[in-house]
Amino acid sequence: MTMNVLPRLMKKDRGQVLALVLAVLATGALIIPPSMSFVSTSLRTGRVINENVQALYSADSGIEDAIWRALNDPPRNLPYSYRLGGNGNPTIINGMTVDVLMDYVEYIDGIPTGEIRPHSDWLQITKEVNYDNTAQNYIYTLTLTNRTTSVIKIEQVVVSLPPGLDYVAGPVGGSLTTDDPVISGVPQAGITLTWAFENPGISIEPGPNPKKGLFNFKSITFRIRGTANPEGIYALSGIAGFVAVTAIRQDVGTVSDLFAYKITSTARNAQGSTQAIITAGIWESGSVWIRHWKAQR
Repeated sequence: MTMNVLPRLMKKDRGQVLALVLAVLATGALIIPPSMSFVSTSLRTGRVINENVQALYSADSGIEDAIWRALNDPPRNLPYSYRLGGNGNPTIINGMTVDVLMDYVEYIDGIPTGEIRPHSDWLQITKEVNYDNTAQNYIYTLTLTNRTTSVIKIEQVVVSLPPGLDYVAGPVGGSLTTDDPVISGVPQAGITLTWAFENPGISIEPGPNPKKGLFNFKSITFRIRGTANPEGIYALSGIAGFVAVTAIRQDVGTVSDLFAYKITSTARNAQGSTQAIITAGIWESGSVWIRHWKAQR
């Protein structure tokens, strides 16, 4: 009796096991393909991210090289383009070549300025910043000196300040204008002050005897505020920032007190396809201040 019952139970269990195995296989058929697809997609995404990072590193090396060149071996003429390592034996970075273009700056924070060039022999720009302990802010005086024998007309003055500084509204002093500027940007990233003068601009007459160093000048005095230590010295070097002045006199154009460069660095693969582009705007005067940075694929 017992011998007959046991085979029947085993047959019944085998049927249950078969059903369980079929259920597991069916579940696996539903789960495994999407999981494999997810793994494959993750691997592809990781590879693309890695390639993007390598391309950006390659393009960044071109920016770094151009900054070194601006400090140590500035080009005599702009625009100036070159390939890292030269065209004959280019330097390969992450499997890519890097092309660099150094050009004039024509915009500051979206404000058109035209090609910015130093012309201190015609229009001299002088900046003076002093700390006012009483007011707990800075007095900024910008002086424009006409060093020529003819009239210079000022169309626009742009002062681009480093991060951490803010403009103190009025009063504005000086002989050039007493109006507050148009302010763009935010203090955390650096604000830009713009004074635009209606046609025909503000005239600066020639001095009584320019050949003997007797010049005429006009100035703007305003206030800015930021972090200072107890001695009143601003914690960040380069407080005076970058100044660009658009003037009319033959080909004076837009004059700056510092050298300004727009740098474009392009990384290309072995097939010549662009993998990454970085553009940067810098000021240079013995040291470099990076004012703008943009990366794209």
